Amino acid sequence: MSTLDLVGKGGFTVVTGLAGGQWQTAAARAGIRCVRIGADGARDAYGDWGRVPGLDEEGCLLVRPDGYIAWRGPALTEGHANALAQALSQILQR
Repeated sequence: MSTLDLVGKGGFTVVTGLAGGQWQTAAARAGIRCVRIGADGARDAYGDWGRVPGLDEEGCLLVRPDGYIAWRGPALTEGHANALAQALSQILQR
């Protein structure tokens, strides 16, 4: 399955690796769909998830509804719990 088949569908999507559970929680809080590569039916057959976007398993991509990457987030820490909400606010100019 292509990553393009995982995103879009009329809204923003957070894409993260297996270790990105905190991003999944942040996405749910923001009302955004989240896909974890290696789970959620999104298999990483070639092990390219971390290499291609240059992120580790705890990083994430925020993908716009048209499939373009809007923001890249590093590993989420306690001090950055609002990082996703801030990124959305900046992207949507709210």
